[in-house]
Amino acid sequence: MKEKVLLVNDFYSEGGAEKVCQQIEELIKKQGGDVLFFYGSERHKNPRSPLGYIYSLKYANEMREKIRFFKPDIIHIHNYYHLLSPSILHEIRKCRKKGYFNGKVILTAHDYHLLCPNSGFLYYKQNKIVSHEALPTFRDILTKRYDRRGWAYSLLKKIQWIFNYSLLGVQDQINVVLAPSHFLKEKYSQKFPGKKNQVIRNPYDFNIETSARTDKNDSGVLELVFLGRVSPEKGLKEFVHSLSQINFERYHLDIIGDGPDLVNIEKLIMQLDLSDKIELVGRIPYEEVIQKMTQYDALVLPSLWVENAPLVIIEAVIAQIRLLTSNWGGVKELAELCGGNYLMNPSEMKSVHASLKSLYTDVCENKLLERDINKIKKEFSEEIFLQKITKIYSGKLA
Repeated sequence: MKEKVLLVNDFYSEGGAEKVCQQIEELIKKQGGDVLFFYGSERHKNPRSPLGYIYSLKYANEMREKIRFFKPDIIHIHNYYHLLSPSILHEIRKCRKKGYFNGKVILTAHDYHLLCPNSGFLYYKQNKIVSHEALPTFRDILTKRYDRRGWAYSLLKKIQWIFNYSLLGVQDQINVVLAPSHFLKEKYSQKFPGKKNQVIRNPYDFNIETSARTDKNDSGVLELVFLGRVSPEKGLKEFVHSLSQINFERYHLDIIGDGPDLVNIEKLIMQLDLSDKIELVGRIPYEEVIQKMTQYDALVLPSLWVENAPLVIIEAVIAQIRLLTSNWGGVKELAELCGGNYLMNPSEMKSVHASLKSLYTDVCENKLLERDINKIKKEFSEEIFLQKITKIYSGKLA
C-alpha cells in the first residue's frame, strides 16, 4: 500500500467505531502503509463549549497542521461530530484551495449523522422515540425534537447541522461514503445520489477460542442476554414492559452493560416485580464478552432505532447462540444474514410473545442452529476488508 492515510475519529478508544479505526490502522501498517491517527481525545469527553460543538476552531487548526505535516493522499474520516466537529471538513476545503491537500476524502458512516441532526435517524415525540421512515425534510429538522434531554440540546444539534451542512455545505468535501450495511448505503444514496457509495462490512477477528454450550437446555428456562450500552434507544424499557404483559414465564434475562438508562431500567424491574427474572449484571471486561455469551441461549437486541451494523450480533455468532432482535434497519439485515434469528417489535406484546415462543420451542427441542459460518466469516473477514479498502484508496473500487 503506497498511499499515506490520515485516519480521523473523535476518540481513540471507546466503542465500535474506535475498534474499527484501530483495526484499519493495524491493517495498513501490516501492508507497509503510512498511517497517522488524528483523534480529539483518548477516551470520550464532551466539547469545551456549545460553540466548540457547533464549529471547533481548535480542532480545525489541528486538522490543518496534521495535513501540512503529514501530507496525506487519503483522509479517512469516521465519527467526528461529537468532539472534533464538522469544522474539520471546512478546514479540508481550505487546505484544498491553498494546495496543501489534493487527495480523496472517505467517510465510513457508522450512523446517520449526515442525514439527520440525530445520528440515530430518530426524534422524540411526547418523550417517545420515533424513527424517521424517510429522509427528514427541512420542516422536520426545524420542528422536531432531536435530543432526549430536551429542546435546548435539540436546538444545539440543529444549529450544528444546519450551519455546517445547509449553509457551509462542508459535506461536499467527502468523495466516497462507506457503509457497513446495505440499509445505511441506501439511505445515503437517497440523500447524496451524486456521491460514490460502497458497502464494506466492518472487519471482525473470528480466531477466538470459545467453549460453546453443548448441553441441552433441560431446565425449561430460556436464558437470554442483552449486552451493550443501556440507553433509551436500545429499547430495553419497551422490551421489559412487553415481557411483563405476556403469558410467558419461562425465561431469565441478564442485562450486561451500563449507560444513562440503567437506573430507569432498575426502577422499572422493581416496579413490575421482575427481579427474579431480570438481573442487572453491569459491565464486564471486553475480553470476557464472548465466553460469557456462550452461557446463554440467545442474544436480545430490542433496538428502537434503525441501528447500522451492531457487531454484538457477530459476537453472538461466535458464541454460537441465537438472535432475538428488532425487525428493522441494519439489525434485521445483520440478523438475517447470520441466521438463527427471531425478529420482533419490542414495543408490541404480541410480537414479543410470538418470537419468544418460537425461540423457546427451538431451544428446548434442541433444534439445529442453522448458520453458514463460512459465509459469515467471509463477509466480515479482515482479508476481504483490506482488499476492498485498498482498492478504494487506490481508486479502483467505488
